[in-house]
Amino acid sequence: MKKLIVLLALVSFGLITKAANELNVASNKTGKDIAYVIAGGKSYFSQEARVIFNRIRMHMENGVIVTIPLRKVDAYIVDGKVFHRLPLVDKNRKERGTALLELVAERGDLRLYRHSSMDNNLGCWFEDNRGKTGMYFVYRGDEYHVSVDESNFRTLLPFFGIKTF
Repeated sequence: MKKLIVLLALVSFGLITKAANELNVASNKTGKDIAYVIAGGKSYFSQEARVIFNRIRMHMENGVIVTIPLRKVDAYIVDGKVFHRLPLVDKNRKERGTALLELVAERGDLRLYRHSSMDNNLGCWFEDNRGKTGMYFVYRGDEYHVSVDESNFRTLLPFFGIKTF
């Protein structure tokens, strides 16, 4: 039984390492992170990408510049920041469309995301230990789990390794 557990742990570690390399946790030859965008069921990879207002501009290896509107983007990584399009849920637990949320932390199957909307109906604003402000939401996979608010921030944020003030 112990051998089986060790074997499963090693296999899991190998799969995680392979996935991390595929998602470009490692840097490329230039020392820059490779950016990727998933939009319309297609994946785009680039060594140079920027988010400009409401679009992403990518310089492809063949010299072509690709511009994709953010409203069509499902997920992206630019400058080491990961964003996923997820449903937004307001204080009354009603879905209010979708938005690109920044992945802040993961623990188990739970993920903590930040949204920088000014809409007070969505939730409360918090500042994390890195000085970033926003509304925080917890998702299990693609499903909304809970919003961070005045009643739970003292336990939820430290659960994800974020110090509270």
